[in-house]
Amino acid sequence: MSQSGVFRWSKARFLEAAGAGWFGDKRAELLGGVVYTMTTNPPHTTTTLNLEDLYRGVLPAAGWFVAREITIELGSWLPIPDLIVARGPRSLYRDRFPTHSDLALIVEVSDTTYARDRGRKYRRYARQRIPVYWIVDLGRSVVEVHSDPGPSGYRRGETFTAADSVPVVIDGQEVARFAVADILP
Repeated sequence: MSQSGVFRWSKARFLEAAGAGWFGDKRAELLGGVVYTMTTNPPHTTTTLNLEDLYRGVLPAAGWFVAREITIELGSWLPIPDLIVARGPRSLYRDRFPTHSDLALIVEVSDTTYARDRGRKYRRYARQRIPVYWIVDLGRSVVEVHSDPGPSGYRRGETFTAADSVPVVIDGQEVARFAVADILP
């Protein structure tokens, strides 16, 4: 009798497989022992590039590393958020992935991944004490901003529509406001 199931990956095995090219040209992330490959499309890419431009326009490179689609390390998880804001210059991350203590903000752009972004990732980011988590939901044309992380999720959440502007809060301080219309494709 055969059984089917999910093969659980360790962080070491995942990094070894990625280094050996197992995932080809696909981006892959490790979430709770499960590997997810990711695809992209023009609205997703446009939104991510818009966010990168907006954040780089308000945060000095000497103090903040704004990065699009790079691996971060959250314990045994190796997610690839669509955008991160990490403390310090980029040179701090030459030899390591940013970790929870480095991160001021994570953004996920959701088109087909909303359930995972608002489920597993939402809970993990909150447990890892990521201060601010944005979900840009392309299906609804909104930006969700989650803050005040706790053990089971974020205690505060606001949703902003295309007519709104979103406060950009870094280390507890509002540093700018972005028009949702400037974020969306």
